[in-house]
Amino acid sequence: MKTLRSKLLLAMLSIALIITVLLSLVSVYFINVSAKDTLKSTAEPLAVQAAKNFDSTISSYTNNIVSTVKSDSFLGAKTDADRLKAVKSGFADNTGFYLNFTVYDGNGIVLATDNEMVSSSVEKEHIISACERSSAYITDIYTFGGKNYFSILASTKSGNTEQKVACITIQSDMLINALNEYTFGKSGYVYLVGKDGEILLHKDTDQIGKNALEIGKKDEEYTEVTNAVEKILANNSGTTEYKFKDNNYIVGYYGSSYFDGTVVMVTNVADFTTASSSALTNIIVMGVVLMCLTVLFSLLFAKRITKPIISTTNRLRSLAQATLPTLLTCGIQRTSLASFQTLWKKLSSASDSISTLSQWLLPRYPRVTFAIEWKALSRATSIR
Repeated sequence: MKTLRSKLLLAMLSIALIITVLLSLVSVYFINVSAKDTLKSTAEPLAVQAAKNFDSTISSYTNNIVSTVKSDSFLGAKTDADRLKAVKSGFADNTGFYLNFTVYDGNGIVLATDNEMVSSSVEKEHIISACERSSAYITDIYTFGGKNYFSILASTKSGNTEQKVACITIQSDMLINALNEYTFGKSGYVYLVGKDGEILLHKDTDQIGKNALEIGKKDEEYTEVTNAVEKILANNSGTTEYKFKDNNYIVGYYGSSYFDGTVVMVTNVADFTTASSSALTNIIVMGVVLMCLTVLFSLLFAKRITKPIISTTNRLRSLAQATLPTLLTCGIQRTSLASFQTLWKKLSSASDSISTLSQWLLPRYPRVTFAIEWKALSRATSIR
């Protein structure tokens, strides 16, 4: 009976554990699917917001420098140093490590600057192009001294003859930081890719200058990345996905108004599904612990409950198989002495009556031997 009870208990616990694990697996699967769908629906709006913020930042610098070169403080300045101060004053809240200011003449000669090395990075053709238009001129992103920059130039005439060009040169790290304010997940990032597939801005500076359309042709590991970039460049906005180094990525993208580029926001799906996988592990561990506790308490309480039942069953089985002497012996063991003595007196009186009757019957009916057997029984159960 104990073996059967243990087997049933083990079977029920095993079934309960299997059901718990299966339900957990199904739940995690649907959680992961839901997380992936949510990322797809969220990636594009975030990319749109990142692109608009990116454009707004550049636009604010452009409008600022155009208004500065048309201001009285710039036009009425007596020296080039004063003009430089006027340009810098227009960016009072933004001056710092990322911004450098220079004033050129129409031939590209530096008249005043706060960083001679950076001012030399601006090419003469850029200055000439700025002189040929009334609006601002924005250079492409270029590398100089191991860092990436772009410049915004605006020109005007100071006095009646000499043309002046105000220039602000911006380290592109500032734009990278602005883009990555919209990252999604721990390992997510945002980058800018040009129309020809060249990476223009990226938080990993080693990636800048690489062509995303070519890298997949040289390395099969990047094939899906290249396919995703092809889709990105073929559309102005949208979402796509790819797999890279056993990780699934959701990508949202939106075209920028500057540099002929597209802002691309990359999100690692694992950043959002790892939590559900950890939850599954915790559920299984907790399930096993609870099952073990259930087994322990079940065995303790089951023993208390079944012990009287098993004892009673064994007694009934013994009684069912016992003879009259055994029954009497069992009765003697379970009955108090006073009660047994009363019972014995009655049995003795009955025995005497039976003996007298047997003596009268025995000569007449030889086959009646129950009195003799009764005497034998009396002697066997007598109390000394």
